[in-house]
Amino acid sequence: MRARPLPLLALLAGGLWTCDKPCTECPPNELNAELDLDWDEVVLVGVDTPVQLWLGHYDGGATTVFDLSVDDPEHWVFPADWPTHDCDEDGELDCARLPANTEKGRDGVWLEGVVRPDAPGPWLSTLTWWSDELRGIEQVDGRTRNEALLAAWAVEPCLRAWPEVLVVEETDGEPVTIELTLESCVAAGQVLADLWSPDLEVSLGEVAPEGGEPSISVGIQPPLYVLPEARWTVDLVIQAEAGTVTESSLVLDTEAGLEVVLPVFIGACEEGSGVDCGDEAWTDDDGDGLAEIEGDCDDARAATHPGAEETGNSVDDDCDGVVDNGTYAADDDGDGYSELDDPADCWDDMPWVHPGAEELCTGWDHDCDGVVDEDACPELQDFPWEGERGCACLGGGAGALLLVPLLGLRRRGRAGPRRALSSSGTRAPR
Repeated sequence: MRARPLPLLALLAGGLWTCDKPCTECPPNELNAELDLDWDEVVLVGVDTPVQLWLGHYDGGATTVFDLSVDDPEHWVFPADWPTHDCDEDGELDCARLPANTEKGRDGVWLEGVVRPDAPGPWLSTLTWWSDELRGIEQVDGRTRNEALLAAWAVEPCLRAWPEVLVVEETDGEPVTIELTLESCVAAGQVLADLWSPDLEVSLGEVAPEGGEPSISVGIQPPLYVLPEARWTVDLVIQAEAGTVTESSLVLDTEAGLEVVLPVFIGACEEGSGVDCGDEAWTDDDGDGLAEIEGDCDDARAATHPGAEETGNSVDDDCDGVVDNGTYAADDDGDGYSELDDPADCWDDMPWVHPGAEELCTGWDHDCDGVVDEDACPELQDFPWEGERGCACLGGGAGALLLVPLLGLRRRGRAGPRRALSSSGTRAPR
């Protein structure tokens, strides 16, 4: 950085002019924008997912935010009443003033919003704010513009339940308990909002992680939250009047509007029950506990059945309709590349990262070429701030209070990983 020669007049003025507002109280060079939704976190289509957006800073002087907007308000819904102060003294709240040395969780601008996806897939939006920051993309009428990316990855809701067909011995009006397994098909939790049958009394008993001790005693109807990437065993209690029902169904409704229907047969192997025990589809040929009619997609192979572990062997081991999902051989994020492809996906649970992807200003290597942020970040400028009695300073230090503005210095920088919105700041690919 090279300075112009210092005029004598400016030197004399700098030596005589004093300022009662030290430079350390000037606004900081940048605000921190943090969203509590990670880029690799999945949200569900048809569900309003609550999010929190925090805008503040951890050190530096007081800062004022004059305007805050999102270029995609249809999918990112934030309240319009975020201003907390009246900056133009007209009796209306029109800005937010962040005190010096803001501590996250106490000060700053907190926006309680929602992500509202209407279609599956990843998408990006831009958050823009105008403030009295000293560093930014541009400055108009003394106000500085800065931006950050909002990212969301939406998938269709999916809840699996097995056995896919329920066979119940004649209940004679007494409750019969069947162990049912629930699993979210995607990396997002599902809320079982209702469980019902058109002509059976159904309820839930104990709920436990697969293979573990019961952790929830339900004893009531849902809602029940099904954790992402976890299986839960549920004691399903079914009761029917003796001889009144031979064939029915069980309906699982999720918060996202998904409906899972399981056929129920009362009185197995009895005439009129709908169950033909001589049919191979009703026989567990491989001894894995499930027959074809109950969801076993290969009843000649004991290692293949609902709930089995995928092993990357080009076989749908867990019978969910997807081959090798969750293994290195699968394209887990749906961007067209797996970790075993050539060229390989260098971050396979991030749909914005794959060979040939657009490079974004996040601190990550989006196109997997080994180079981070190639010309993706905007050039930032440093702006002077005019304080009381004409005192001016740039975002450097207190020692530059008089000389820096008079030298007329300008620094041009590039935004780094700080412009990546996340709840944990900069992260390196896993």
